[in-house]
Amino acid sequence: MTILEKFTITGDPVTKKNHRPIWRNRRTGVPMLGKSSKLASAEEIAHIEIRNQRTVVGRICSPVAVQFLFYRKTRRRCDLSNLYELPQDALVSAGVIEDDVLIESHDGSRKLYDPKNPRTEITISLYTDTAPK
Repeated sequence: MTILEKFTITGDPVTKKNHRPIWRNRRTGVPMLGKSSKLASAEEIAHIEIRNQRTVVGRICSPVAVQFLFYRKTRRRCDLSNLYELPQDALVSAGVIEDDVLIESHDGSRKLYDPKNPRTEITISLYTDTAPK
């Protein structure tokens, strides 16, 4: 498997699902999903750190396999699939991949425990279909 990029995002991994307050439009009363300050800060940090660590010029436009290692500060229960959203969106917003629909696999992704150095390690590889035909 050909590794294209590696990144490390510092800080405790954050889910987008549990950090979205519901606000009401004052004029129309229509409810909207907002961003908590914790989520907005985590997105900004992820975007900046990915942009600063980039080695490949241009966007990746072919199918990729991405491995996320989420080193969390606590052993608190958390759904792994919810943790994927923020770093995937940061990879797109930082211009690393064209669109997150190009992510074909999350093989090897997992939650780990590191209370002294919480972080998210990302490895992007070219996707090769190894499924039996």
